[in-house]
Amino acid sequence: APTLSALIPRRRRSQRLVSDALNNRGWIADIHGTLHPRAVIEYVELWRLLQTIQLSNEPDKLSWKWTADGSYSARSACVQ
Repeated sequence: APTLSALIPRRRRSQRLVSDALNNRGWIADIHGTLHPRAVIEYVELWRLLQTIQLSNEPDKLSWKWTADGSYSARSACVQ
């Protein structure tokens, strides 16, 4: 949603956590300026997608899909 993203101050975009933005729809309050037609379309599309997302309190888990055990190494990156 590049048009919509441009209506959110850069500082806010760089500081906002996904969990903060999704809780109580906090990301909506970050939008400033005039919502042009393209931004409204992006807003509605984003709203639809975000309605189904539920975050857990568990820490994130990173997994490297190119190794059997999911762990990253410089060697595994070079093989790809």
